[in-house]
Amino acid sequence: MKNIYILLLVLFFLEGNSQSYWQQEVNYNIDVALNDTAHTLDGFITIQYKNNSPEILNEIWMHLWPNAYKDNSTAFAKQLLENGRTDFRFSKTYQKGYINKLEFKVNAETVKWNLDDKHIDIAKITLNQPLKSGESITISTPFFVKIPKTFSRFGHEGQSYQISQWYPKPAVFDQSGWHAMPYLDMGEFYSEYGSFDVTITLPKNYIVAATGVLQTASEHQWIDSLITVFKTDTAYAPVKKRQRKNGDAFPVSSSTTKTLHFIQENVHDFAWFADKRYRVYRDTIVLPQSNKKVLATALFLKSSLPVWKNATSYIKDAVLFYSKKVGEYPYSVVTAVEGALEAGGGMEYPTITVIGKVDNPVSLDEVITHEIGHNWFYGVLGSNERANPWMDEGVNSYYERLYMKTKYPNEKLLGKFGNTGLAAMLDLKRWRKSDLNYLAYLMQARENRDQAATLAADAFTEINTGVVIYMKTALLLDYLKNNLGENVFDKAMQTYFNRWQFKHPQPQNFRNVFEEVSTQNLSWWFDSLLNTTKKFDVKVKRAQLLDDGTVQADLKQNIAGVPPLPTVFDGKKIINDSAMASLDVNYKNNYYYPKRVAKRTPPLRLQFLQSLENPERTQICFAPWYGWNNYDKSEFGVAFYSPIFPTQKFQYLIAPAYSIAAKTVIGGFNLRYNVFPIEGNIQQITFGVNGKRYSYLLFPEAKQFNKIEPNIAIEFKKKNARSPNTHYLKLRSTNIWLDYSYKQMKSVVSKTQHYYVNEIAYTFERNTTLNPFCIQVLAQQSDYFLQLRAEANFKISYKKNNKGFDIRIFAGGNPVYFKPKNDISAPLGRLYLSMNTAQNNIYWLQRDYMFDETFIDRNGYDKYLGRQVALTQGAFRSLTTFGGTRNFLMSANFAPDLPIPVPIYPWASTAMVLTELNKVEFAAEVGFTIGWKNIFEINVPIATTKNIKENQEQILGYKRFFQRITFTAKFNLGKPADWIKRIVG
Repeated sequence: MKNIYILLLVLFFLEGNSQSYWQQEVNYNIDVALNDTAHTLDGFITIQYKNNSPEILNEIWMHLWPNAYKDNSTAFAKQLLENGRTDFRFSKTYQKGYINKLEFKVNAETVKWNLDDKHIDIAKITLNQPLKSGESITISTPFFVKIPKTFSRFGHEGQSYQISQWYPKPAVFDQSGWHAMPYLDMGEFYSEYGSFDVTITLPKNYIVAATGVLQTASEHQWIDSLITVFKTDTAYAPVKKRQRKNGDAFPVSSSTTKTLHFIQENVHDFAWFADKRYRVYRDTIVLPQSNKKVLATALFLKSSLPVWKNATSYIKDAVLFYSKKVGEYPYSVVTAVEGALEAGGGMEYPTITVIGKVDNPVSLDEVITHEIGHNWFYGVLGSNERANPWMDEGVNSYYERLYMKTKYPNEKLLGKFGNTGLAAMLDLKRWRKSDLNYLAYLMQARENRDQAATLAADAFTEINTGVVIYMKTALLLDYLKNNLGENVFDKAMQTYFNRWQFKHPQPQNFRNVFEEVSTQNLSWWFDSLLNTTKKFDVKVKRAQLLDDGTVQADLKQNIAGVPPLPTVFDGKKIINDSAMASLDVNYKNNYYYPKRVAKRTPPLRLQFLQSLENPERTQICFAPWYGWNNYDKSEFGVAFYSPIFPTQKFQYLIAPAYSIAAKTVIGGFNLRYNVFPIEGNIQQITFGVNGKRYSYLLFPEAKQFNKIEPNIAIEFKKKNARSPNTHYLKLRSTNIWLDYSYKQMKSVVSKTQHYYVNEIAYTFERNTTLNPFCIQVLAQQSDYFLQLRAEANFKISYKKNNKGFDIRIFAGGNPVYFKPKNDISAPLGRLYLSMNTAQNNIYWLQRDYMFDETFIDRNGYDKYLGRQVALTQGAFRSLTTFGGTRNFLMSANFAPDLPIPVPIYPWASTAMVLTELNKVEFAAEVGFTIGWKNIFEINVPIATTKNIKENQEQILGYKRFFQRITFTAKFNLGKPADWIKRIVG
């Protein structure tokens, strides 16, 4: 009791200090006209700015966010590029946007103003006289805006307009100072409260939706008349693209204009949307707390009617839900409008939200609810979205998730396929749509690639923006609710809403309210979970069922002070947190099986194909597989492997098969143990061992190679999570056993020869959207050689379609080399101009002595299959044995994409070879490839240097043009299963 008393005194003191809280007041009068031919706005703005701070202000910082779209130097343009988008960077000048013709005056006197040195969408007005505490000024200016094509939130698609962040706007000045910030696509806003009085002039046949209450009676009458017509529309389900396009074609703009008048108090932004094609539905919401009526409006295109026909019901349900759980909706209108939108599925503004393309009614309900919910978390509770995105997106996502769980409790993760036989076969019926948040969090958390939820918006990676800000925060709030109890949680949130509505709450204010209402110290939640990347894990060490039906459990958890959720018995097993309501990263150890011998090991499930990790089962996935090579012929096998998602510490693939031709067991395996250190400079360490066994020659019968390769791979942690730079280090020891035979007198002698190669490789990747590159240096060592190699891959990016000019440079040599004691080791340490399988007179010599590549005909017996080349070392595409050396090889390869939608591109290579006779030879080739780059390619050489041509004709016997055509095939799967090789020999 004494501790509670002290805590209440502390909270009283903290909240008592909030009596000194102040915020500025900013009121707007805006007159604007739309030119829908030139896509421009011409306007005049008057701003009443009242200084409620105790400070004297000598300047006013302004946001000129249309300038974010002016050129490629802006923070917005740079962030889009970082996030992988090139559409804005390579857009035409007429597609970009800006704001100009500004003539700022304060109290009718011209003032000095200038753009920020770093950001052209920020400006500073220098006041002629200081603005004292309690005084007001009037800021006015004309302005002209070129509306950009829709690249983010503000823009147009044809004559459909999304007008947001469009007028000169003062930055927030609060207890921390000025918050001037550039516009970003990923990172939202922070604005001062006040009132808006806005008039919009545009062609008469536009339908407009905007923040606030429409004051123009004639427009209300026109909309009401249109609604009557719209209600008679039949469901429009276009079959053909032409029908869809015609159904939503833009009508000709009216030659006359109209002026619409909107007003709204207690908001911090104003947005409007205009389109001549909108269908309008309306309904009335009656708030049960006060019986206040709210006009709900939905605007959408005719082609979207099947999805949007119940949109006003979704709006109504969302408003009633948030009003009940958080606090009554304070405005008299609420609107959802369909629009072109590049920044996410929807975007919120006071009293109005814009929704991007949605393909089904349930998803529309979800997006509308989320965006309508922002009227509470952003609209009424005006936190700093840029600095503290969890306070609006995270908290709002919690309520959106609760709404969907309540309204659609049986909605499956797979949607309409969730209850099918396929879902049962893949063991996915247990997963609901509401589990998506947890699964997404687990994807990042298992690998320690998540981030603390309390970071600023521009510090998050693109994937963590969704996974952490939205999903993790929502899960954390759900966990907090389950610990406090729903009633206490709801009371705390409602207190927070009532105390801080129309203000700028900070994270500490949120915390103060929750600790005050709950009378608890919630540092375990705020400090240990929300503000860190600590991973919560509860383990049931032992448990027993007591006579009274309760459970006595000995729990071990990794974060001290975090209260675990209840432990229960379901008739077969004892479970901690049976509803999976926490962020436990390993639910498998939450189960205890009192009737089993292995009490903490879930029952075995053989899982066909693949599934998500099931905490109630020990899963072994399996699938039949078929492969083929020219020596084993058909290969029939069964692969056993761990679930791919989410990442597990121990991963395995064991894929035995039977060779029809060799009549022996072949196949491969890959075992990995992953470690993801929380502290330090290492992101991931993987200890692995892999191996394979296949036939590789036919003398006198099929002979096999056996490979076992222990390895360690290290990925180093990025200093900045958004950095495109990644560093890797890999060590491996490759051990090869070759079965081979040779004739001795009249008999055939069969032997097995072993050799090893140790390798250490460092790789640097700069995975930028434009002009990415990768550099690798490595060293190999064996009994007979020490080899050094360097390889650099560059891409000079084109403007569109992720195409570019690929350049590869390779250099390698052996500073130490001894002549092997046996012929089987002769290829070791040699470098090759062309890594191929061309038949040699000593046929068991392997250019690919590490057996890294997958060759269908490893010794080139078949005149067609033997033309496979691998793009390593010299990476020539011509089939030649020329250019093998133990001394030094340097090559350059060029492969430019063509700016055409056809899978064909030219290539060229050049090389310098220092032969074993210390003679310098030069080689070159040009040609073109048909196929898919780095997947399957048919290479057609057009011309080569004389030394290659003579080698082909005299040594290999390839004198005809078509004999010199080669192919490249890659048999590896991509991420997330990049370690699972396609086993084809």
